[in-house]
Amino acid sequence: MTLPKPLVSNTTLSKRPTQEIDWQWRAGTATTPPSGSSRKTATVHFTVGLIFTGLFLYHDKTLLAAVVGIFASSTFLVALLSPTNLYARLQARLNQLGLFVGTTLSWLTLLPIFFLFFVPFRFLFRRHSNDSLKRRYQPELKTYWKTSPPVDDPGTTNQRLF
Repeated sequence: MTLPKPLVSNTTLSKRPTQEIDWQWRAGTATTPPSGSSRKTATVHFTVGLIFTGLFLYHDKTLLAAVVGIFASSTFLVALLSPTNLYARLQARLNQLGLFVGTTLSWLTLLPIFFLFFVPFRFLFRRHSNDSLKRRYQPELKTYWKTSPPVDDPGTTNQRLF
């Protein structure tokens, strides 16, 4: 049986910490993706844009189809001409816009749902005062300790937990 060759030919250990070898966080800002990766991403985005353009045209929404088609075509053209510079900056701005829209929509939808659904049900449950967990203060009790029922055979409790 032969042992596999080591991945690193130099067997001396580096004096640098592992995190600096794996991730050069002091090197500056994040590097731009390689041009091939940007072009592949742009091709996928362009294909999805064309599919939506076709769907909008099928449903007689010509203005919306034109807007989506022009946006998809222009971003694809930018990705082909300048994948690591202009397209990377455009993607960064679109990601920021998506984050802003997502945060805004989550606040605009989830906040009313919380106040229109959870708060009224809280008051309804409190009105019935059904304290199934026995969380209320009971001053007449000496202790809140509950005794558990006795175990038939203490040697089998760790074998059959439920």
